[in-house]
Amino acid sequence: MWFGREDRSLVGRTIKSVLVSAMLITSIWSLVACSASSIEQERKVYTREATNEGNVRAQSQGHGLNGALVNEISKSFEAKGIQLMNNMSADDDHGGISYM
Repeated sequence: MWFGREDRSLVGRTIKSVLVSAMLITSIWSLVACSASSIEQERKVYTREATNEGNVRAQSQGHGLNGALVNEISKSFEAKGIQLMNNMSADDDHGGISYM
């Protein structure tokens, strides 16, 4: 009887240690993967690569291209003698418009 209890206790401890080890390895691996991803994102921010990617994505999706629309609206209002207030915008180098 005494051997049976000791064997079960040993098996239980072995299973617990394997599970704890697996959890620890998984946690460490996920931290390393997250920090590598964060480093890559920070690199893109500081080299302006993220800005360039965002501009390309915006142009391909049709966003950020409202410069022509704003200019057309401004001309239409000017033609009718209506003055727009707080019209603070400028064309950017990517065919869009920047608001100030």
